[in-house]
Amino acid sequence: MTVVIPVLNEADTVMRTVESLQDQTYHPVEIVLVDDGSTDGTPEVCTQVQKRFPNVRFFRNVEREGKSPTLNLGARYARGEVFVFVDSDTTFDRDAIAHMVGHLRDPQVGCVAGNVRVRNPRVNLLTELQNLEYGFAIAVGRRIRAAMGTLPIVSGAFGAFRREVFEAVGGYDPGPGNDSDLTAKFRKLGYRVSFAPEAICMTNVPTRLGALFRQRRRWARNLAKNRLFKHGDVFSPFRAVWRPENAVSSADSVFFHVVLAMTSIVYLIDMILHYPTILPWVILGNYVLYLLAEVFEATVMIGFSERPGVDARGLAYLPLFNLYKRLLKFARVSGYLEEILSKGSYRDPFAPFKVRSRMDRW
Repeated sequence: MTVVIPVLNEADTVMRTVESLQDQTYHPVEIVLVDDGSTDGTPEVCTQVQKRFPNVRFFRNVEREGKSPTLNLGARYARGEVFVFVDSDTTFDRDAIAHMVGHLRDPQVGCVAGNVRVRNPRVNLLTELQNLEYGFAIAVGRRIRAAMGTLPIVSGAFGAFRREVFEAVGGYDPGPGNDSDLTAKFRKLGYRVSFAPEAICMTNVPTRLGALFRQRRRWARNLAKNRLFKHGDVFSPFRAVWRPENAVSSADSVFFHVVLAMTSIVYLIDMILHYPTILPWVILGNYVLYLLAEVFEATVMIGFSERPGVDARGLAYLPLFNLYKRLLKFARVSGYLEEILSKGSYRDPFAPFKVRSRMDRW
């Protein structure tokens, strides 16, 4: 088994990530570090990491190529039959990889999503709300979708993939949104996508609203590109890749993320223009109903949680969670419209210009 870590200007975090992997209960673990043309001291730190740990190998792109080519390069040099891709600013519970690899004993499982949690929830109100969101969307939401066979994504922060399937689908395609794209390709070959709730990965989330909005707009563009355009063939029963569970998986993402978000904003505008006198009562009723639903969801989350004390702290922020989701909805709708109307993902600086200019258009 090989852990592949793409690195870009992460001199302050990559050593901690590798140290966390060295403490894993699953052995042996090969670690492949690939620097994507960093301009800080990352190459020097990676060299130190390679000297310190004999199971680490280090490679480097002299110029930046983007995350997808960097991951493919790491996979090319990897020796393991299972690839675990992780971000270079993450840390892990000691048994995380053991729990994740255990799911691959089932030959029908092609890839496994880890349970990504927030490392820095106490920085400010925004990180506390993101911690609550991650608990709802990942710890609970992905558990349910995996049980239904409709899990649409293995996060690039922490996920395991069978080598033979990864190579069969051609690895990562260039450009942003590579994690949901790769997962869709695995699903279209007939493999199941599993979720390992005990495989805990800790990551930092944005601490400022502007950075969070940029992140969510990018995620929204990628969702629209992959679900509506690039892998839209899963909706057609006349295509060879059609499977009911794949159509349901994509339809679930499109309906609950795209359609409902855009409809709710249109509804709000209509209420403001035509029913301003009852609008405050509608908003209040909406708020109360959502708050009750979120209290129930939070109770379920804490019941499943491996860190119930940390998650229970989030209950104090539930009254603000609905407002938080409404604010993010505007960022998401902006991203959806940008992708649908002008293919904004092909201008995303997440990939360098030389890569964006060669990307296939869907």
